[in-house]
Amino acid sequence: MKKTLIMLTGLVAINIVSWQMAWSQQTKSVTESADESQIILAEYQWNGRKFEISLADFKAAIGELSFFQQENYASKAGKTEYLPEFIDRKLKVLAAIDKGLDQDEDILKKAQEYKHTLLIERLTLIEVDEKVSPTEEDRRQYYEEHKSEYVEEAAARVTCISVLEKALAQETLAQIKAGVDINELAKELSEKEKLFGPGSNKLDPGNTGLFTKDESEDWQVFVDTAFDMEVGEITEEILELEMDHEIYYLIFRKEEHIPERIADFKEVRDYIEPSVKREKKRQRIIEWVAEVTSASELKTYPERIPETVLDQEEPVTNTENIVIAEFDCDGKQRITLAEMIQDIRELSEYTPERYKDKARLEEYVTLMAEGRLILCLAKARRLEEEQEIQKKSRRYLHTLLADRLWKIEVEQKLEATEEDIQANYEARKSEFAEEEQVRLTCITLRDSDRAKAVFESIQSGKDMVEVAKELSDTGELTGPGADPLNPGDTGYLTRDTFPKEQQAFTDAAFAMEVGQTVDGIMTVSFQGRQYYTIFRKEEHNSARQKTLDDSEVQRIVTADTQTEMRDALTAKLHTQLRNKAKVRIYFDRIPEGSDK
Repeated sequence: MKKTLIMLTGLVAINIVSWQMAWSQQTKSVTESADESQIILAEYQWNGRKFEISLADFKAAIGELSFFQQENYASKAGKTEYLPEFIDRKLKVLAAIDKGLDQDEDILKKAQEYKHTLLIERLTLIEVDEKVSPTEEDRRQYYEEHKSEYVEEAAARVTCISVLEKALAQETLAQIKAGVDINELAKELSEKEKLFGPGSNKLDPGNTGLFTKDESEDWQVFVDTAFDMEVGEITEEILELEMDHEIYYLIFRKEEHIPERIADFKEVRDYIEPSVKREKKRQRIIEWVAEVTSASELKTYPERIPETVLDQEEPVTNTENIVIAEFDCDGKQRITLAEMIQDIRELSEYTPERYKDKARLEEYVTLMAEGRLILCLAKARRLEEEQEIQKKSRRYLHTLLADRLWKIEVEQKLEATEEDIQANYEARKSEFAEEEQVRLTCITLRDSDRAKAVFESIQSGKDMVEVAKELSDTGELTGPGADPLNPGDTGYLTRDTFPKEQQAFTDAAFAMEVGQTVDGIMTVSFQGRQYYTIFRKEEHNSARQKTLDDSEVQRIVTADTQTEMRDALTAKLHTQLRNKAKVRIYFDRIPEGSDK
């Protein structure tokens, strides 16, 4: 079974061939102006050689960064920040070469693998992307085949008054029935900050905007009612809807109804363009892979792959002599079982587990063979000689060299002692101080009469936790302690957990003794509403200082100590390299303005 080249690129591992890459000063970009190539922003020397970084060089380097990095370095301030980092990277590469790291087998192997990936991608671009050009007929065919994806759901819009007070809702409905316009009432209630829920947008009071039938599961009753109404119709009764321990009282008039429809081709033409291209590319990849495998007489021998190929306890012997695939490209090419095993074992840590199954191994050998064949074809076309391939390969190699030097000079020298960790902890001890805390069993209700009845039942001996569970089941609990998974339990509260308007509640909780219940119902105001709360104090934890014996404190302080040491060692490395290279930077030559 043939696979797409996208999968192939991700899975294929490449034979590693030793290769050398000499360090050379970067050539100036021919696309930059002559003036910018003459503006020298920095100069340094290394082993008797002199190097310069022109404004043109520097801009070209920024242009190779990600979009967001380019945005950050577009201004003069951004360039001023990045220029020393850019120089440090170059110096690390030079220092790495001095250490002979450019001969390191692991680095050369990774660089070669990356180069092979570039070659496969380049040949794919030539044979697939550049040969795919969707026609108008292709677009229309795709549209017809995927029409169901362009269905626009039915939508409705209403003018809605949604309040939290039943009496206010009743008064509002009476006014509407008496002839007062619902839009005017929505504006008045919005100004009084009485609107909540649908239609509460202060910029356009009452207007819900268009919504579909599956707009909100929480408001489904409201949505269904609105869709069942006729345009211009107004609710005869108040619709009551409970959500998040609040009861909303809604009155609304239907303003618009847009029926379901299928968007026509012209509306979605531009939208479907990427999908059409992807589909055409997928088809072209399959065709192309079939063409090259047929022309090269690619053959795989999955039957030669043992079931226990990755079994460490019973390793397969003589694997280097077992040919599992072969093809013609610049002579007869063969892939052995040993090569496939090596490839799979070099994948990410958990990926090899996927290939304990024989069917997946057979799939892998096909992908590996197709990848090796396409790489061979790319080399036969001399794509390695393309300037962009060489440039990207060199840049990746330099990144590997700089990273390896940093690991040797910084990461491998990083050692945080117990004394270092203790000193870091002492310097920031206040960060690990825990505030005084209390935990309550709390019942908060919206209705004062209901609160009185509940309080009387608790005074009569009914367990407060059981009462909280019953009230949670009926949806009456709100505020602190309203968690349905643990009704009544507030969790740990500090003196700053709640806003100042609830300070009386907080002060009372901290002043009480553990096990004590409030003498009466406490009334608390929040956002213009009255709430009625009854609570019992369960725990009181005094303020305390966490020490390094606390595992979480130990983890945080150790990590931060290592980070600080890592930063110091990195700064030391950069300083040493800059001093050796006698770096001179001319920040004043960086032009003002942004390159956009």
